[in-house]
Amino acid sequence: FLAIWARASLLQSSVVKERMPEAWALLHNAQSMISSHTPPEIKAFVTATEAHCLKYQGRIAEQDAKIHESIDKLDPKSPRRWALLLDLAPLLADSGRLSEFAKDMDRLEANPLFRKSLPQVALIRFVNAVETCQIQTALEMMARIPTQSDTQLLSVQNFGKYSSLLTLLREIIEGARQPDDPSASFQQELPDWALVLRC
Repeated sequence: FLAIWARASLLQSSVVKERMPEAWALLHNAQSMISSHTPPEIKAFVTATEAHCLKYQGRIAEQDAKIHESIDKLDPKSPRRWALLLDLAPLLADSGRLSEFAKDMDRLEANPLFRKSLPQVALIRFVNAVETCQIQTALEMMARIPTQSDTQLLSVQNFGKYSSLLTLLREIIEGARQPDDPSASFQQELPDWALVLRC
């Protein structure tokens, strides 16, 4: 519960700066309650929460270590391992390093228990493809992401940002914007700062 509360504070920290120290305090309390009797799923979730906190502070090297530590705490056959991977994969995708868990992502996508999460997997792969300038892969993943009116994804704004970046990449690499650019329909949804990038 404390780790979940820490995540709630973390999400609010971008608006209310005081929430960041609160998130760390809650996380440290959660860590202090871990013992040899604590189930590995709880240990892994607390470690994953620390990874998220580290990302918000830009401590990427420490974040990466916690990502691997968290995943390694769970047996490959554990259903919670896949849920945890879905939680942590966006952190790697944001820096174009999803390849570190490429095989795990393929297995996750093939797992029938996570069929409803396929749009989220597509979004994660889309972000990673843009970060690594894989334009064709990014376009393929974009086609698998539902429109904003149909999706319950938490990272809709993230999608808008990266669809704008994809358009810029295409202009730079291909020389001109394509008339059938699938990102065009999302341009009106972009925040002001993203529209500035288009100038």
